[in-house]
This record gives sequence, structure tokens and C-alpha cells, in this order.
Amino acid sequence: MALLQGRRFAEAEAALKAHVAATPSDARSLELLGVAIASQGRAQDALAWFDRALAARPDSPTALHNRARARMATGLAGEARSDLENAIRLQPQLLPAWTELGGVLMDLGDMRGAEQAYQRAV
Repeated sequence: MALLQGRRFAEAEAALKAHVAATPSDARSLELLGVAIASQGRAQDALAWFDRALAARPDSPTALHNRARARMATGLAGEARSDLENAIRLQPQLLPAWTELGGVLMDLGDMRGAEQAYQRAV
């Protein structure tokens, strides 16, 4: 979405809320709405939208990755780890997820796992 790419997050949020009102099961729009909200520093609020996106499409690696980022921002490292591992299982070439998994594993004290995740990312 051009508004997100242009970093016009509040405008993107308004446009996506209107779209989601008309098409409430559009998983991609639900996910993008979560991204727009999280990008405004409201990760906790974004989690509900990522949950809705994943309810509509549970096998979305990008929605899992985005929810993991929101979970990390709200201090939910264990849940973020699970989301990242599931995203990677679905799409092993999702390199940003490997990088973020490395960070989560470091936060959780798993230095060996973090090193392995970082190696997969490069």
C-alpha cells in the first residue's frame, strides 16, 4: 500500500479501517492495518489486528512475522519466538524472521540458538 510505503501511517490506518469494514475477512488488509498501527508505536493495539489476520489465514508467514515483531515490542519474547519459528517453518527463506529470531533467542538467554539463527539470516 502506497500510504504505508510513504510512511503515512495514520492515513494508511484510516484507509485500511474503511476497507476492513467493507471486507472484514481480508487477511492481507487486516495484517496491513496491524502494520500501520504498530508503525505508530501502538504495538499492543496492533496485536488484535494481527490475531484477526491470522484467524482469517493461519498459514501467513508475514502475518506471523509481523505479530512476532509486535509481541517483541510489548515484551512477549516467548510468544514472539513461537510466531517466528512458525513463520520460518512456513517460509524458510524469510530472512528477516531469522534475524529477529536471533534477537529473541538472545533475549531469552539462548546464545547458541541465536548464533544459529543469525547464521541462517546471512
